Amino acid sequence: MFKGDIAQFAPADLLLFLCHMNKEGVLTVGSGAEAISLGFRRHLLVDAYCEASDRLILECLERSGTATTDAMACLRQAREETGLPLPRILEDVDWLPAREIGEAVAAGVRETVFRLLLKESGDFQFTEIAVDANRFFTPVDGQALVMDLTGQVDEYRELLRGIGLLDRRPVRAAVPGPAEAAAAEAYVLALAGSPASVEDLLAAAPFPRYDAVRAVATAVDRGWLELASAAPEVAAPAEVPVEPGAFAPYRQALRRLLQAPDPQSRVRELLQFAQAHCLVTVLLVVQGGRLRRATVYHRDPAGRLSARDHREPTVAFADDAVFQHALEHGLPFLGAVFASPVLAALEVDECGTDCALLSLGPLCGCDLMIYAATADRSPATGPLACLELLAWQLRAPRTEAPAAAVDVSVQDAFPSVGADAGGVAGPGRPQTDARHDTPVLDRMLASIKDLPPMPQVVSRILEMLANPECRMTELTTALSHDPALVARLIKVGNSSLYGGGKEIGSLNQAIVRLGMRTTRSVVVAASTRSLFPTDSTRVGLLGRALWQHAVETGLAARRVSEFVRRADPDEAFAGGVLHDLGKLIVLLNLPDESREIQRRLDAGAGDALAVERSVLGFDHTLVGERLLASWGLPGGLRACARHHHDPEAAEASLDLVRAVACGNALSHALGRAGDRTAGAADPALRAATDSLGLDEAARSDLLALLAQDLEQSDLLD
Repeated sequence: MFKGDIAQFAPADLLLFLCHMNKEGVLTVGSGAEAISLGFRRHLLVDAYCEASDRLILECLERSGTATTDAMACLRQAREETGLPLPRILEDVDWLPAREIGEAVAAGVRETVFRLLLKESGDFQFTEIAVDANRFFTPVDGQALVMDLTGQVDEYRELLRGIGLLDRRPVRAAVPGPAEAAAAEAYVLALAGSPASVEDLLAAAPFPRYDAVRAVATAVDRGWLELASAAPEVAAPAEVPVEPGAFAPYRQALRRLLQAPDPQSRVRELLQFAQAHCLVTVLLVVQGGRLRRATVYHRDPAGRLSARDHREPTVAFADDAVFQHALEHGLPFLGAVFASPVLAALEVDECGTDCALLSLGPLCGCDLMIYAATADRSPATGPLACLELLAWQLRAPRTEAPAAAVDVSVQDAFPSVGADAGGVAGPGRPQTDARHDTPVLDRMLASIKDLPPMPQVVSRILEMLANPECRMTELTTALSHDPALVARLIKVGNSSLYGGGKEIGSLNQAIVRLGMRTTRSVVVAASTRSLFPTDSTRVGLLGRALWQHAVETGLAARRVSEFVRRADPDEAFAGGVLHDLGKLIVLLNLPDESREIQRRLDAGAGDALAVERSVLGFDHTLVGERLLASWGLPGGLRACARHHHDPEAAEASLDLVRAVACGNALSHALGRAGDRTAGAADPALRAATDSLGLDEAARSDLLALLAQDLEQSDLLD
């Protein structure tokens, strides 16, 4: 049995972990008045239950028309009298079609897992006991179900933000059910008269939570459903100034802006602050004194953000004294909203009360300006004053060398804009060779906030392991300060890679079995596990995939080294786990660029390194090498990060880099995290094994051993 808090162990991670454990038992999660339970048998989910799933099953059966009114009344009465979960009651029912029951129970299971993935707090406990499967529900692969629902969870949260659920806004139907409304939309419109808020409406809708919020969002977007302002009757008196509370968000935005690696990223942070706290925001690009492009953002009362783009607007800055003065002198304007020919040409009404017009300075041959207006008076500590302080950070002198003049179009100079609340994305970058762009890399590595330095306890352990006179008691004392690392060492010691006898259960036994040299490599590899994100967001999913590939590469590189006897197997294992760490840095610190890289690769752009250099100006191999150097790791491991795509370029540790490069290809071809499906016939796999000089029999033996190794890809989890 083990237990914990959802706040420290994300629900998606917890479910994936239980599936990997291949154990049988029941997971129970308590959060407030709601209780959730899930039954596991090895990696399969055989049962899932919560109160909401019972209600959904009843609604599914009722809507299907297969159960009479009397039958539904009997089911509800049995549930109330026995207190049993409805799926268990249905097992004793012989007067309903099995197919309809199975579909309803399956919908209830999905709803239970979906609601668990939404949890942000609550206690959980897993107990190893026998679990009985429901005869109407076919067990499903738990990992596949979690990955399937994770995308719905992300979209669900985006929809919630769009309709302002967190404000508990009152809601009412604006029109009687239109003919074109789908069944779910018509249902929520029919319910809209009675619930007091959007949240109540979602709770009353007889659909899965995800379907209900989509129906509400669609009805709101089409004007069929109206969201009223929250509690208008208790609005503050006009003469009492309302403090907008912008300082805390300003402090966060300032920190991100100062850590941003380039001017485009700094502009993005400032723009996102304005979008979040102002009624209207306009970003303007001026070139040669002429307005070349402007994007107008408007936030409606529900908090949704819309964007309207203007290319080459027909307006002269000379006709607008305020804009012309701000452009020429770089001085800010803060005051009441004013009549402006520029804003009128951009179809921005004189909405709002106070406004700010700020010059952001030059960027890629263009001058950027920002206009923002607030609905209410903005006090001295309000969003407009904070926005001015952020703008000065963009114009402040910097110690870095000035960027060379770049001949770019207005579209390249202006960060592209999405119509969603995400704001600015995908800044253009000069395409420079990574070897000559060290200031950019230095700034990026210095700005890392999601990837911490090598933990102190690990650094101390590596120093001790490098000392041949290190005593066992000193080493175990140092390791005991990192319980997770201890658990991984014991797990590795019990694995088939290093095992071969009685199961061990202590740190001393693990070190004795592994030896100092192997322990060192395992410590280096295992200590990086905590650096990879594992939440249910897109970045978390990509982080899991990167970690899976890292461990597979380490296992494959170790097996190759052991098979051909040309490099130390344990060093190859560590080099394989660390080889793609540069990708993780790019993912965490440059998510927009990472998304663009993936988009081009999915579109068949070809060589991954060439795409990275095109988007970033450098590639992940140089980033990984820099990071490992900053951690003080040996030159062989740094060479693996730098040259695993071109091992022959390695001047030192050539055999080690070749083993890691081969392990990388083997993982891509045969591993679960790989992106190829050709298996043993994959051309890259053939090329990798041919480089080892193996005949067909030896190659077959290597692949057979590797298949067994890859079954242990959770070795460092």
